[in-house]
Amino acid sequence: MALFGLLIAGTGCRELNPDFVHVEATTGGGMSTTMSSVSTSQPTGSTEGSGTTTPTTNATETATTTTTEGATTEGTTTEGTTTEGTTTEGTTGEKVCDPPQPSLCGGDCVDTDRNVRHCGECGKECASGEVCSAGDCVLDCPLDAIECAGACVNPLTDEQHCGACGRVCDVGFSCVEGLCGAACPGTYSVCGADCVSIDDDPKNCGDCGVPCSDVESCVGGECSLLCAGDEIVCQGGCVNTDVDGDHCGGCGEPCDFAELCVEGVCGESCAPGTQQCGKICTSLGDDDDHCGGCDQPCAQSQACNGGSCECLPEATLCGGQCVNTQLNPEHCGDCGIVCGPGTSCQEGECE
Repeated sequence: MALFGLLIAGTGCRELNPDFVHVEATTGGGMSTTMSSVSTSQPTGSTEGSGTTTPTTNATETATTTTTEGATTEGTTTEGTTTEGTTTEGTTGEKVCDPPQPSLCGGDCVDTDRNVRHCGECGKECASGEVCSAGDCVLDCPLDAIECAGACVNPLTDEQHCGACGRVCDVGFSCVEGLCGAACPGTYSVCGADCVSIDDDPKNCGDCGVPCSDVESCVGGECSLLCAGDEIVCQGGCVNTDVDGDHCGGCGEPCDFAELCVEGVCGESCAPGTQQCGKICTSLGDDDDHCGGCDQPCAQSQACNGGSCECLPEATLCGGQCVNTQLNPEHCGDCGIVCGPGTSCQEGECE
């Protein structure tokens, strides 16, 4: 009996001894227990949620357990690493982008096929006067011009590209209607070596050497802004005071740094159905500067319709570009009709 009591007493002391390590491990729903003899110090270095406990190196024996219950390895989901809507393995809270903005650049989801700040790859920004097309920065020419040697030129008046790229007029001859001639006819004026119409030439508006700005057109010999129906002229530019953070509700009425312009009033968030792009709230379905996504401008020959850039009514889609078949010598009258040597495209006819 005395011996039995001693055994009970010994067991009780052992359970109360703080130096005794008793760890339970669960594997596959079962139960196993690993015990160690008395160690010289208490275990340290436990990592919460890792399922592994490592005692100090002073322990004469160690007890290690690994918990697999609650750790799901099915697919790519690991407990504690799931981002809402998309799961990213091994990174907590990492943003994952989906089409039509599939690329993550600088914390934003973008389309590198069309974004002028990330064209083709993150951080590759297009220059002024360029748009991003299929991941390449390309020159954005108006409908009355074509691209020649990296510049937008009017083949009907340009002496270095008269009627077609690289067709140079001889000294003393001018380019008129795409043909080199000895004198300027009719209403054309001689400006330097060119025959120009000072009534509508943006480089010689009203007189030789009087250029209009990039946002102006030459109409009747005067430079003027041609703003869209929902825009007004503010400080030399066309703005929409309903959404412009620098001219919110009127010209020269900026919002605070953290505010947005919503229906002409400065506020903290965009109205339903609109998207924040920089400091403006806009509709991505019909904004030519943010078509289908922020910083995705349409070319000058296009307009935004339903979030996609489409050719203007007076332009024709040829080889992925919107062109003016009335003057383009590579697509004269229709796609692929090339004007021969000594001719130019005039009103859709090679002459």
